[in-house]
Amino acid sequence: MKVSKRKSAAWWAMVIGCLVLGFLAALQMKNLIQLRALNLYGNNDIEALQDQIQGLNLANNELKQRNDALNQNLQELAQAGNADDAQLNFYRSEISRLSIYAGLTDVKGPGAIISIATASPEAYVDAASLLVIVNSLRANGVYAISINGQRVVALTEISPTGSGPRQNIVMNGTNITSPDGYEIRVIGEPQKLQDFYAIQSGIWNNLRAQGCTIQINYPEEIQIPALPKDSPAYRQNLLETVDTD
Repeated sequence: MKVSKRKSAAWWAMVIGCLVLGFLAALQMKNLIQLRALNLYGNNDIEALQDQIQGLNLANNELKQRNDALNQNLQELAQAGNADDAQLNFYRSEISRLSIYAGLTDVKGPGAIISIATASPEAYVDAASLLVIVNSLRANGVYAISINGQRVVALTEISPTGSGPRQNIVMNGTNITSPDGYEIRVIGEPQKLQDFYAIQSGIWNNLRAQGCTIQINYPEEIQIPALPKDSPAYRQNLLETVDTD
């Protein structure tokens, strides 16, 4: 029985290790993809590039925070001693926490709902604008983001299809284009989100110049869905662990 528990503990440890390595690699890949996207759009706007730099700096901070969290986990595990049940409970707790971090579970909390309406015939939103908003929100330290019901995770892509300013926008392999516009749900500290909306006036002015109307509310509780299991950002069937023996 004790051997079985030790095998279970080892299995949980391997799962957590794979998840952590996957998240760190995904954060790096996300920045390369998004930086290439802005270049493809020909976006030379200084403010947009500054927002992109903010996003890259945030990613570095995320990596540092993740490293600090892992070191803390090691200390907690050492304090738990060699008790197999304590190890299993620790691993289960860590898996649950990492699932939230990876966007694999529904979440709720206080935050903001940003509505970008495109009802007028001349109004449009491009993929580059959504990328700038997402990166700026990440730099503001939010906990979760969704756009038109699609969860933003490390491997989320936001890319245009078609030609002209009124392109369709694909996110997580799903066309999120809507004639009504875009609803961005954000979970984060309300005061920081209010400051974000006030400071980032250039983003909203740019969208208004494209014919959009902007509205933001700050509900006490917002629900954000998990990443769909059929999303390309969810697929890991080609990933295998590497034995270090």
